[in-house]
Amino acid sequence: MTASESRINSILGEFLRDLVKQETISAVGLYGSWGRYEASPQSDVDLLIVDRRSFDYKYLELLDHGDLLIDILRIPRKWIDVTVNPEVDHVLFESIVLHDPEGVLERAREWVAENYRTPGRIDVRTEHNLILSDSYLSRATSAMLRGDWESAAVYAAFSMDPGVEVLIDIASLPVTEISFIWNLRRASEGLGLLGLYRTYLSTARLTGLKADDISSSIKAFEESWRLVSSFMEENRRVVERVHRRLRNEISYRTTSTYLKAVLARVRRVVEERNYMEAGHYLRGNHLRLLEEFSEISARKRGRKFDYPSLFKSLREDEEIYRHAVEIFDLRELDEGKAKEAIESARSVISYIRRNRKELIAKHL
Repeated sequence: MTASESRINSILGEFLRDLVKQETISAVGLYGSWGRYEASPQSDVDLLIVDRRSFDYKYLELLDHGDLLIDILRIPRKWIDVTVNPEVDHVLFESIVLHDPEGVLERAREWVAENYRTPGRIDVRTEHNLILSDSYLSRATSAMLRGDWESAAVYAAFSMDPGVEVLIDIASLPVTEISFIWNLRRASEGLGLLGLYRTYLSTARLTGLKADDISSSIKAFEESWRLVSSFMEENRRVVERVHRRLRNEISYRTTSTYLKAVLARVRRVVEERNYMEAGHYLRGNHLRLLEEFSEISARKRGRKFDYPSLFKSLREDEEIYRHAVEIFDLRELDEGKAKEAIESARSVISYIRRNRKELIAKHL
């Protein structure tokens, strides 16, 4: 064991001893790069907490504990107690059980290990992905009809992510935010679908990204984050009135620890010259930040937030809008390019939907 690993184990052990004293905690697992035995000393620690309380969504927390970033995913016990929610298959599959006095996490982990690569279970997971793709594509189409080309192009790009994740899953590769493009390329090569991979990159406006582009995007992201965080603090009363799920997501993304984590991750990727990966990671995080900002901004103005009008609404906040255009590379976008993005995204998703079962059967 290296000195860095020893220090991390010491910090994590101390944190875990305090954590399990909470009465609501049923079990704790370690997943992510540490669970896959792929971690470096700079890697975050990803913890899964199985919570006894009755909620029905993923609850996120990010802590800076002794210079160790701990990313916590809380899920309700009912998600794994009787039947396992497919949303947590990936997490359970790579989890190492740290605390589980009643054996609930170990039983769920063992069930997933036995069923993870079966055609039926992969079918369940990937069907869920395609439903998400359709949802994003519907936003893109609606945005186009309303003349919001920027929202149309952005949602068209992100409609493909759950769809191409199907390929990563079928290829038995990890589904992670920070190595999404790399694993998609590996999956596409293994499945003989490099043409689809190139279409994805082009439609997502990731092709040709350079170091200078990412450097500018990092600056824009940091400034946009500061503006959004200040706005949320100033409008805390509005935030407190939204559903607790959205409230949790806002709290998660507007802490200084979140900014620190995002910048550290993206800079590590840039050091490896993986500029498309860096761009994809920044855009994914920025889109969620913008949606949360627009939701609260609309409520403050007495309006209902509408996803297909995201960028139209952002125009009311000039600086945040300008940073978004920079990060998503929308400066030269026009109606024709937005339409083309939607059609390309639709073709990628349609191909995966038509061939999904055949790919599952062929590559197991």
